[in-house]
Amino acid sequence: RPAIEAQAKGECFYFIADYHSMTSLVDPAARRRNTRDVALDWLACGLDPKRSVLWRQSDVPEVTELNWILGTLTPMGLLERAHSYKDKTAKGIAPNFGLFAYPVLMAADILLYDTNVVPVGPGGLPGRLGRFIVMFITLGFACPNVCVEGLDLTKIQNEYEGKLYNKGK
Repeated sequence: RPAIEAQAKGECFYFIADYHSMTSLVDPAARRRNTRDVALDWLACGLDPKRSVLWRQSDVPEVTELNWILGTLTPMGLLERAHSYKDKTAKGIAPNFGLFAYPVLMAADILLYDTNVVPVGPGGLPGRLGRFIVMFITLGFACPNVCVEGLDLTKIQNEYEGKLYNKGK
């Protein structure tokens, strides 16, 4: 609902995260159906194509380019501490690179579009995203005015400053 309501406040851009879905949905036909269904859901919930832009993540090749660049700069210790990876493997989901590097792709999604606000639902902001945003801000890869709703960047930056490259801390 907040994403739909945001249309009244200004320019909104939303994408369907079909690359993200590849960590668990490996059947291409199922992924295409799912992508179409997500687009239909957005429209059914009130997304107005005259006021907002909706696109498929995989239609933008720069996403994978930036994902690669950021991935080469991301400390392994940071990826190893990602909650999403730990949680899913603990539930028996077979680990793969996409699952392991999922937070890097999230960071690429945010940084690629010079994002000012990232709406996040309840429970959608575990430490993985905060750490990555702080890392890229600290390293100078992101604009410091990125606002992730519900996240105190100063608190996280203070907590992780100096620990980004130290595994397990």
